[in-house]
Amino acid sequence: MDGVEVFSIDMEKGNARFEADLPDGMYTVKTFHNGFETPIQEFLIGRP
Repeated sequence: MDGVEVFSIDMEKGNARFEADLPDGMYTVKTFHNGFETPIQEFLIGRP
């Protein structure tokens, strides 16, 4: 949660599934549409 980007992906339309092998911790997930100025979704996930 220190503001460092640890994973980024540009997904194809209609294929919104991915897996990321990340270390334990809390992560902010943001989704964008047509550019990266303003997220359309933002949520937290935790990994034990």
